[in-house]
Amino acid sequence: MDVVLDLVSNILKMFVHKIYERLEILKNVFEIALFVMLRHQFDVAYPYVVLLLSSACLRLKEHLGKKRD
Repeated sequence: MDVVLDLVSNILKMFVHKIYERLEILKNVFEIALFVMLRHQFDVAYPYVVLLLSSACLRLKEHLGKKRD
């Protein structure tokens, strides 16, 4: 029974770690986009910010979808 609990525990830890990695990537993309927005005019940077964030969200969604399959 302990072996099964250890196995389940390790799988859950690995899953949480992978989600945390993806959230860190998303956070980094958001910080870069925010820097670009603040550094340049908002009107010029806004489309790029939206593109960066939507691309990052799409990649995260695809990655999490693959994990469920």
